[in-house]
Amino acid sequence: MVNFRYHIVSLVAVFLALAIGVVMGSTVIDRVTVETLERQQARLDGNLTKARAENNKLSSDLDNLRQSSNQLTKEIGERLLPGVLRDVPVLLIGLRGNEPAGQKELITALTQASARVQPTMWLTERFKLAKSDDQKALAGLLEVEEKSATRLRRLGLERIGAVLRLLAIGEPTPDSGLLESLSNAGFIEFDGGDTDAPATILPGTRVLLMAAPEDQADGEPNAPVVAANKVIEETFGVLTRSLVDGLDAATDLLVAESVATDQIERARLVESLRDDKALVGRFSSVDNLDEPIGRMAILLALHDLGVDGTGHYGSGPGATRLLPALPPPVPSI
Repeated sequence: MVNFRYHIVSLVAVFLALAIGVVMGSTVIDRVTVETLERQQARLDGNLTKARAENNKLSSDLDNLRQSSNQLTKEIGERLLPGVLRDVPVLLIGLRGNEPAGQKELITALTQASARVQPTMWLTERFKLAKSDDQKALAGLLEVEEKSATRLRRLGLERIGAVLRLLAIGEPTPDSGLLESLSNAGFIEFDGGDTDAPATILPGTRVLLMAAPEDQADGEPNAPVVAANKVIEETFGVLTRSLVDGLDAATDLLVAESVATDQIERARLVESLRDDKALVGRFSSVDNLDEPIGRMAILLALHDLGVDGTGHYGSGPGATRLLPALPPPVPSI
């Protein structure tokens, strides 16, 4: 006879069996899942190891390619460039504290090309006009009423450009003493070169403006960097327009830049100048001063300023070639 106790025992047995089945089933499933995940992890580890090896090889190949390219450019330059700027006066202008990568190598290359390298003109930190005393001093030197720092700096750059332009083409200028005054006041300074008079600009001088954008921490722009780049871009623009102002033909002007350490874009500083329709054909530009091929382009472009006109070189927006093209052959008579 089935009694209540029998039902209790039967129910307990059923639930016990169910519990044992669940435990055993989950254990088996967990083991299968773990084994599957372990196999997937092993495959991922293998793929990652392979990818790292391939990446290391590509990085090594890229380094070798860069070294070979730089060495080739250097050796070609040593063979072809000596004398290409023989007795041509060249003036470099830059921003102190913003010396572009490759600037020292460029001066060496200019010397090898037999150029008459004049002392480099640097616009100093004082020219940023961050202090009211600097603004008052510059206003006094320019003999103008005090203006905003931006307007005063622009006026100073325009006056410098006008003086350089007239001196470079051998014409007298009423502002002939401006450069010396600015130098004595610490707004500009000169160093290097092979002439004894640092503030003397020789007739026939070809001017090279050079700079680099400021670095951005972690690739993110911040207020000081943005402000610094704005000043650099303004300096490039104002000097370029001032140096070509009022001339019917192209001036002997070349604008060059190198990239900052943490940046990969090219032509940040010269792109707007390349796009300016009022400046088309009136100056040359190079956007890779930091590379040997860029320095070679600078030497050839400086040569062509006095022979075959202007062009834009490098690998950034607005560049048409890496190097200036060969001039057309002279037809035989």
